[in-house]
Amino acid sequence: MEFEELKNQWSEMSANIGNQKELTDSKIIKITEMRYRDKIRKIKISEITGAVFCCAVLLFIVNGMNKLEPWYLMICGIVSVMMLILIPTLSIGALFKIQSTNIAANNYRQALSGHNTRKIHFINVQKVSMCLGALLFVAILPVMGKLMSGKDLFKSATIWYIYSVGFPFLYYFASWVFKKYNRSLNKAEEILRDLENH
Repeated sequence: MEFEELKNQWSEMSANIGNQKELTDSKIIKITEMRYRDKIRKIKISEITGAVFCCAVLLFIVNGMNKLEPWYLMICGIVSVMMLILIPTLSIGALFKIQSTNIAANNYRQALSGHNTRKIHFINVQKVSMCLGALLFVAILPVMGKLMSGKDLFKSATIWYIYSVGFPFLYYFASWVFKKYNRSLNKAEEILRDLENH
């Protein structure tokens, strides 16, 4: 009888230890997922703010499209509208792919592999967005000049001064944002790598 009791106690202890390990693993995964989402949320806030701004500018241009004369200003307006739709759509789509990394449903290697694949895609989208942003800057400047002041900036030398000052600023701003996003993505990756130690 003593042997039977000892055996039962041993089974209960083993079951309790197994349950505690499962609870601990579950908590670690939840905490990791929260920390991972926090890093991605920083990028998400910036991207959604940019998308809202793009929508506001888009509506402003679409409402004033009939004022864009001659033909080259109309072409600039059409290009601006296309870029204002395309850039945020690409960025937010890539961002939601990164955010969809499911840590709980995958093992460590799958989660890390999924993150890295989505990270590369997001970085490539950001590079394309930087190029499209330069095209948008070229197209939108004369459009805004016409819609806000009624002047055709192509008929004045001012536009070339604005381009010469604006392009370096645009380049450094885009590079700064790119580095900031890359840092956040690398920190998110480090959070996933910490799972290996648990």
